[in-house]
Amino acid sequence: MTERRLTSLSDLPEPCTAIFNASHNGIMILDRQGTIIFYNIAAARIFGEDRDAIIGQHFSAVRPEAWPDLKNVLEDGQSQIGHRLSQPQATIIVNRTPIVVDGQILGAISVFQDISEYEAIISTLKGYQNLHRQLEAIFESSQDGLYIADGEATTIRVNSAYERITGLSREDLLGENLKTLVEEGIFDDSVSLEVLEKRQQVTILQQVKGGKQVMVTGTPIFNDAGKIELIVTNVRDITELNHLREELEDSRRLSSRYYQSMVEREELGRALKDMAVKSKAMLQVVN
Repeated sequence: MTERRLTSLSDLPEPCTAIFNASHNGIMILDRQGTIIFYNIAAARIFGEDRDAIIGQHFSAVRPEAWPDLKNVLEDGQSQIGHRLSQPQATIIVNRTPIVVDGQILGAISVFQDISEYEAIISTLKGYQNLHRQLEAIFESSQDGLYIADGEATTIRVNSAYERITGLSREDLLGENLKTLVEEGIFDDSVSLEVLEKRQQVTILQQVKGGKQVMVTGTPIFNDAGKIELIVTNVRDITELNHLREELEDSRRLSSRYYQSMVEREELGRALKDMAVKSKAMLQVVN
């Protein structure tokens, strides 16, 4: 059997047209002169055109702005990959490749894909990335310590303020379960465990390894199923507050002693009015 050699693109085999029409990407085939000899269903959908009206026309009449590029492909045999077309209805990426048989350029095939949906996804993703960076900056700039655990009380986030307040390193906490941290003596108690038990906001005083005392408030975050998904804990250092309270109590005790001394002197003055004390020695005895 003699093998049939392709010498012209005028008549594409039926299986080829069926395969091309099944493609989700747009496909257009031109002959050596630049006449459109095939335009698949996806191409007509992407550009919103009538296939029958396109086939048989010269490419320069259909896309005059793109004809110089395609003309180069037909004349030079150089592929053009990743060309971007901005259409009113879509953004399209085009790959143009010459069809070469036995060293002869018989035409060109242009494959294009509507990337509008991908651009929308990329835009949305960039929005989430920007939001993530903003939330990360807020998380790290907080002067309150922030400690976040999941619904199983496993540590997933710790900010730098928490490290500064407690003296603990996030590397030693991330991935650790709070029950284990309590058992190891890192904390004397865990507000996250109490939140999981009570299913409501809880505030406690917590002793941290190293002697730090902090006030922690754990707040549950519920998912749509009503299950606790996260526990966000705000941490405030009250060590300095305790020092101030002790100083205040010392000041109060000192003021009380001063006041008592003044009262005693007033009472002494009244008592001396009723006494006849002449000599200094007797006055010292009375004092």
